[in-house]
Amino acid sequence: MKANYESRGYTVLENGPIYYTKNMDQTIEWFEKVLGWYGTVDARDEEGTPLFGGIAPIPNQITEEQKLTYIGYSLLDGEPSKRVVGYIVVDDAQKVYDYIVKSGWKEYTEIVTQPWGGIEFTVTTIDESILRIASYGIEELA
Repeated sequence: MKANYESRGYTVLENGPIYYTKNMDQTIEWFEKVLGWYGTVDARDEEGTPLFGGIAPIPNQITEEQKLTYIGYSLLDGEPSKRVVGYIVVDDAQKVYDYIVKSGWKEYTEIVTQPWGGIEFTVTTIDESILRIASYGIEELA
């Protein structure tokens, strides 16, 4: 298997999922307020309508300075996917849950313990897309 991998001749550096939204500024504001993430609009049309942006749990400056792999979403103008758009593994799902509760957002499920011992919950975004948030091996927090 390793020989096939090496013979390919290329390495994937990032795998950035796409998040579609009809209101990029509002979506960025939601991610910042509810999850504590960082967002930018990188391109707008002549009327000022956002065309492309990004949201990530780490500021772009830190990602660039420390040469980290980008772990956010690319934002594109389009019809939101009203389904699960991400399975996000964090060090402590309970802390993310508490952050969301403190933000005042109400669209989330209770934390559940999974058969493998991890804990997870879902949060529905302002665009009605769903994020699954999980952490592994922290069953004592559930």
